[in-house]
Amino acid sequence: MPPVVPAIGVTLLGLLMVSPIPYHSGKNLRFGQSYSGTVIPVIVSLFLILEPGLNFFLVGLLYVLSGPVGYVWRARTGRELLPVMPLEEEDEPEAMTDDEGNVTSLSGHLPTDRGDRGGEERR
Repeated sequence: MPPVVPAIGVTLLGLLMVSPIPYHSGKNLRFGQSYSGTVIPVIVSLFLILEPGLNFFLVGLLYVLSGPVGYVWRARTGRELLPVMPLEEEDEPEAMTDDEGNVTSLSGHLPTDRGDRGGEERR
């Protein structure tokens, strides 16, 4: 293979990284809630174990191609990406401020595990 082919591939991957083309992250996949949701990941895992080099390359290639293909498909059909669900109030991280709005130290938010020695320092 001529050395220019990998160079073009790396350049295209770099351009895809900074492009506005969206990719699915897989964070909202739900495995184990149905029969197919359990069987399909097991079958995919078996294929990855049998021939890891080729299969990881193919999975990566499919993922890289899924962004531009999905982008073109959505442009042709006029569909948009599914909206991102906002965080619920209980999922938001706690602010590290006191009642007056002053920033507090991190130690006040960390769990303390001092054993049975109480507040003694180690020597």
